[in-house]
Amino acid sequence: MKKAKFLIILLLIPIVFFSCRMTSDLDYTQAYEVPTTWASLFDIFWKKMNTNYVFWSLDYNEGTEWDDVYSTYMPQFEVLGDIESDARTADEQRSNSLEAFQLFLDITKVLHDGHLAIRMSDSANGDGNKMGLSPSGYRQLKEMGYTEDEIFRFFSASTIEERQKICPKYFEADEENTKGVIEHVFGISSPETNTGEKNISGNRYGFISATVGYAATTMLGSPLYAICATTEDGIVYLSFNEFAITSFLEGETSIKNVINTYFDEIFNNNPKGVIIDLRGNGGGAVIDLTTLWSAFLAGNEDSIHPADTRRKDGDNRTDYGPWVPFEIGAQPEMFGSATFNKNIPIAVLHNRNSVSCAEMSTMIMHCLRDYHGYTVRTFGSYTAGGNGMLNGTSEGSEYEYNAGTTRIDPYVSLIYTPYLQLRYCNGTIYEGVGIAPDEEIPFNYNNFCSGNDERLDAAISWIRGN
Repeated sequence: MKKAKFLIILLLIPIVFFSCRMTSDLDYTQAYEVPTTWASLFDIFWKKMNTNYVFWSLDYNEGTEWDDVYSTYMPQFEVLGDIESDARTADEQRSNSLEAFQLFLDITKVLHDGHLAIRMSDSANGDGNKMGLSPSGYRQLKEMGYTEDEIFRFFSASTIEERQKICPKYFEADEENTKGVIEHVFGISSPETNTGEKNISGNRYGFISATVGYAATTMLGSPLYAICATTEDGIVYLSFNEFAITSFLEGETSIKNVINTYFDEIFNNNPKGVIIDLRGNGGGAVIDLTTLWSAFLAGNEDSIHPADTRRKDGDNRTDYGPWVPFEIGAQPEMFGSATFNKNIPIAVLHNRNSVSCAEMSTMIMHCLRDYHGYTVRTFGSYTAGGNGMLNGTSEGSEYEYNAGTTRIDPYVSLIYTPYLQLRYCNGTIYEGVGIAPDEEIPFNYNNFCSGNDERLDAAISWIRGN
């Protein structure tokens, strides 16, 4: 097969707009009065969530109890007085803000939104006490056995070093990602500079060669790691930590080399099996779903329908539009006459840090198995449970009606939340729950760091047994 010609395929999600019924007395298209008290900050937060949050169908009894949240918590915020006060000592200011942060944590920790993140400060200049809240992080820490007090101290800690001391298991789990696999399992050090084709003969799992790619920064501002490796008996392994692949497929890049290797292996070398490793993958650009996974459709299907999406069409909490099919189409422009043998087993690895497009990828693989006759099995642990689609955070988007990311300047720099709900094609909603693996395998940090990757081992054993 010729090297694939990579095209930017935009996934257009049809949106039906209806007239909005205005229920809020705060117009977010205009500048609101800057809050000076915790009560006024909570008032704006409550109203912004009232219109922007898209998962009321899952939370607070389909949104009916959000009014009760206001009446219950407003008196508690009123007691806290001003956000900033010269009359307080530094310790008193810290104590006051921590009481407010505790209230915000109590309100949000039960929410299903797996993307939701809130960054707060008690200083208009941004140099005060800081805190970051995340319901998904809260659930993960609870699963690890941490107490409510430890979780609160983790969220309110001002440095990563402090958080590592409070909840070390959280950071151990974070090591199970593409970079960790490259270094610990494949024994390739410094993947930032050690890119290209590598001979890894002698690897404990029978891998003999690997192609490593790296990009210092992506559209999300984070580094991108990617690897495609093959075993002597023809198993193809692909891992990358972020869905930012398509943007690196123009020109000569090490990321492109990895993806070309992946395509060449699955089309040209009749692989024994394919492993898609999504562990630690934080999501990213939806376009990558087509770029990467349409390869499995080649010669088999024109398109698949793995999921549906919907958004809010009005400012009422559950003013939802219709569910709209989300589809992945075949790309003959990319793959020509190449075909993928649907009987080749596909193993998928994921963990609690597999989120967003990583979870949508798992749904795509489930769809191939459940409705198109492919051989697919998943390994690891539950995914994060955050598969709603996000809008941009560009200037003005924080004022968009109906749903999406917002903020409350100057004290809340981010309320990060999707504008679309997503469900699997059979109607199952995984938001706030995550997708269960077919074979759940505990993660052992020490074993992983020594190169003994039990989850990868299980996937390889399954493929070799087929």
